[in-house]
Amino acid sequence: MDREQFRVAAHAAIDEIIDYFDGLPSQRVVPTIEPGYLRPLIPENPPEEPEQWSQIQADIETKIKPGLTHWQSPNFMAFFPAGVTYPSILGEMYSAAFTAPAFNWLCSPACTELETIVMDWMAKALGLPECFFSSSENKGGGVIQVTASDAVATVMIAARERRVREQALAEGLKDGTAEYEDRVMELRPRLVALGSNQAHSSTAKGALLAGTRYRSVTARLEDNMEMTGPRLREVLEQCDKDGLTPYYITLGMGTTNTCALDRFAEIKAVLKEKPHWQRIWVHIDAAYAGAALVADEWQYIAKDFAEGVDSFNMNMHKWLLVNFDASCLYVRNRFDLTDALDITPAYLRNPYSETGQVIDYRNWSISLGRRFRALKIWFVMRSYGLSGMKAYIRKTIGLGNIFADLVRSRSDLFEIITKPAFCLTVFRIKSPQLQSNNESPVPQIDEASNAITKEVYELVNSRGEIFITSSVIAGIYAIRVVSANPAAEEKYLRRAFEILVQTTEELSPLWRHVAEKPRRVLVTGATGFIGAHVVDSLLARGIAVRGATRSLSKGEQMIAARPEHASKLEFVQIEDFCKLGVFDHVMGGVDAVVHVASPFTYNTTNNEQELIIPAINGVKSILAASAKPGSRVKRVVLTSSFASVIDISKNPGPDFTYTGAHWNPITYEESVDPFTNAVTAYRGSKKFAELEAWTFVEREKPAFDLVTLCPPMVFGPIVHPVASVAQLNESNAVLWSVAAGADPLPAARVSAWVDVRDLADVHVQALLIPEAGGKRYVPASGEPFCYEYAADIIKEKFEWARATVTTNYEAGKRPGPTYKLDGETVARDLGVKYRSFEKTVEELVRQVKETIAK
Repeated sequence: MDREQFRVAAHAAIDEIIDYFDGLPSQRVVPTIEPGYLRPLIPENPPEEPEQWSQIQADIETKIKPGLTHWQSPNFMAFFPAGVTYPSILGEMYSAAFTAPAFNWLCSPACTELETIVMDWMAKALGLPECFFSSSENKGGGVIQVTASDAVATVMIAARERRVREQALAEGLKDGTAEYEDRVMELRPRLVALGSNQAHSSTAKGALLAGTRYRSVTARLEDNMEMTGPRLREVLEQCDKDGLTPYYITLGMGTTNTCALDRFAEIKAVLKEKPHWQRIWVHIDAAYAGAALVADEWQYIAKDFAEGVDSFNMNMHKWLLVNFDASCLYVRNRFDLTDALDITPAYLRNPYSETGQVIDYRNWSISLGRRFRALKIWFVMRSYGLSGMKAYIRKTIGLGNIFADLVRSRSDLFEIITKPAFCLTVFRIKSPQLQSNNESPVPQIDEASNAITKEVYELVNSRGEIFITSSVIAGIYAIRVVSANPAAEEKYLRRAFEILVQTTEELSPLWRHVAEKPRRVLVTGATGFIGAHVVDSLLARGIAVRGATRSLSKGEQMIAARPEHASKLEFVQIEDFCKLGVFDHVMGGVDAVVHVASPFTYNTTNNEQELIIPAINGVKSILAASAKPGSRVKRVVLTSSFASVIDISKNPGPDFTYTGAHWNPITYEESVDPFTNAVTAYRGSKKFAELEAWTFVEREKPAFDLVTLCPPMVFGPIVHPVASVAQLNESNAVLWSVAAGADPLPAARVSAWVDVRDLADVHVQALLIPEAGGKRYVPASGEPFCYEYAADIIKEKFEWARATVTTNYEAGKRPGPTYKLDGETVARDLGVKYRSFEKTVEELVRQVKETIAK
C-alpha cells in the first residue's frame, strides 16, 4: 500500500467507523454466533499474493462485525464501559504513525515527556494530593499502564521488595551481599497481600505473580459490601498469630460487584495501631470509579489519600472518554518502583539516563517497551476540557440516579441490594415470598428470588436488545445495570427498564408456585442419565434431594462431584425398584417425588415377567409409599415415554400432532404375547405402567396429584457417573456411534427428540407449577432429527471426525415431512426453551471425546 492508496483507504475506514457508531443504537448488542464461527470463514493458510484493500475492508463487514459485542452501543449496560471518543481514536492514529518502543527518554523524548505532563494534568484534574505529582518533593509521579491489573501487579512487586529490603537492612545486612540475598529469600515466603473479598481478581493474581500469599477481608451486606476497619483488624491479628507479614493491601474505590467504597478513614486508623502494620503498602484501586474525581463534588474522597496511601490507579479507558488501553497509576515515591524494577544492561545505558535528568518509564512497569498512549489522553483532555469531562461524569451519574429511581418505583417487582453508586444499580427480582414479606433492612438470601432473577437476566440477554450482567452478592443473585457508556442517554435507560419490567411480568405467572416449593424431593433413578440432570436442576433451585439408586457408590460419586451441594444431597439404596414396599422406609421428610427409574431392556425371554409387570410394580410401589398415612408428598412427576403415545400402525402426515391426549393402541395381551418383539413389549410396558399411575390416583384419591411426561429420544451431555463409552445410555451410545464410525449409520425410529437438560427442567417445572397437576405432557423439540444430520454436524464441528465418520450416507439429508409432537404446550405451560440439535450433538460428542472416550 503506497501513500495514495493509504490516503484513500484511511478515508474509507474513517467513514466506515463513523457509520458504525451511527448504526449502533439499532443493532443487537451481543452477536448470535457460536464459538468457532470465524475459522470456517477465514482461509486455512495466509495468502501467497497481496490482496486489495477493498477485499480486506469487505471482510470487516462480513466476517468481523457479525462476531462483535458492541461495547459502544447505548444499549450496552454490562460490566463497566469501555469508552471511546473521536479524539482518542485520532490519538491512536498518531501513536501508530509515531511508533517507537519508548523504553527510555532517548527512544523518543516526546513520548516520555508528554506522558509525564499529561499524568500531572490528570492528577490535578482528579484532585489528587500533590505528593502524587511528578514535581513533588516526595518524588511521586504517574505512569500509564496497560490495565489496572498491570498497575496492581507492578506496585505489589514494589511493595514486596520494599518490605523485605527494610527488614534485611534493619537486621544490619548490606544490599548486594550473599547474606542479604539469602535473607530476602527467607523473608518472602512469609509475606501476605490483603484485599477485600470484593476486590478485583487482579489483587489475588498480583499476589500469585509476586510469589506471595493472599488473604481476603470479608465485606458484609450490612456494611454495604465495604471493607471496614474492624474486619481488617481481625485478619491482621490472625496473620500475626500465623507468623505472616502483611506487606500490601488493596482498598477499593468502586468495587467491581457493587461500586462500594472501602472505609478509608477507619482502615487507616487500624493500620496505625501497630508499627509493623504501618509499614503495609496501601494501594487504592479506583479503576472505574476514580474517573468521578474529576467532578469537584467527589474530590473529598481523594483528600483521604494525602496520608497513608502509597499508590492509586484509575482507568481512563473505562469511564473517562479514552479508548483502551490507558490505565493511570500514581505512586507517592517513584523510587519504590525503580528500586524494584530497574535492570539496566549495557545496551540500554545512555548519558541522559545515567545523569538522572530524565524519567525512564521502563523502570516504572513490568514491560520494557511502551506505546505512545499519552497522545490520546492529551487529545481528549484538550478536546473536552475539564468542563466537558466534568459535565460528562455528572450527566452519566444523573442517568444512573434516574435508573435507580425507576427501580425503586417498582418496589413490587424489584429490590435494590446495595446503595446505587457511580452509575451502577444492583438489584434483584422479588419472589412472591419477598413481595409479601420483606421487612428486613438488609436483603436476605432467598433461593426463589435467586432463581427468578437469573431467569429474567438470561431471557433479557437472549433477546439481545440490551446487554446487562449479573453477579452474586453475599449469596444473592443480582442484576447490574451501568449507565456510564459515552453514548448513554435517558431514553435508552428508560427502555432498558421497560424491558426488565416486561420480562419480569411476562414470566411472573410461572412463579406463583415459588413460595410453596418443596423442601425435599425424592428422585428415583437419580444416578441415571435423566435422573442425574433432574437432581442438578432441583439443586440449582435450592431444593434438597434424596436420590434413590441401586448403587450407593454412584451416589457417593455424585455427591463428591457436587461439593457445593453436599448438605442438600443424599442417597438411599433401593436394590430392586420393582418390588412392592421398597420405598416405604425412604419417604420421611419428602414433599414431592420425581419417578424416573424404570426397567429398560430389549433382551427378554418373558415379556410379562421381565418387562411389563416390573414396570407396573415400580409405579405401584412409589405411589403407594407416597400415599401412606403421614406422607407429606403433594405431587408426583412420573417419567413415561413417547412410546406410550405413538400409534405405529399409522403414519400420519405433517398436519397431525401427537399430544398428551393420545395413547398407543397396544393391548395388554399383545404386549405379553411371547411372540411379540421386545420393542412392542417395551411400548406396552410404558403404556400400562403409566395407566396404572392414573388409575391409582383416580381409585385411591391420595393427597398428591400426578403429572406424567412422555418424551421421545433423549440426547445430551452426561452428569452421572460413567466410566467408559460402554456405559453410555442407549440413546447417547447410538449418537456417539455416528462419531465413532458406525457404518451404515443407525436409523431413527422416530425423528422427535429432546435435550436431557431441557427434559430435566420440564420435570422440575412440572413439579413446581400448580397448574401442571393432573396433566400429561409430551416434551419435545420442534426440530426433527436424523442420524445423517448428526453426522453432518459432527464432521463440521470436529476436524478429527472427518476421518472417523463414515462417508457411506447421504450428506445434507434432513428428516422429511412427518407428524409433530406437542412440545409447544410444554414450553408454554412450563416455561421451557428447547436447545438446538446442533448444540446438543456438539456438546455431547465433545464431552465423550475429551473425557469418557479417553
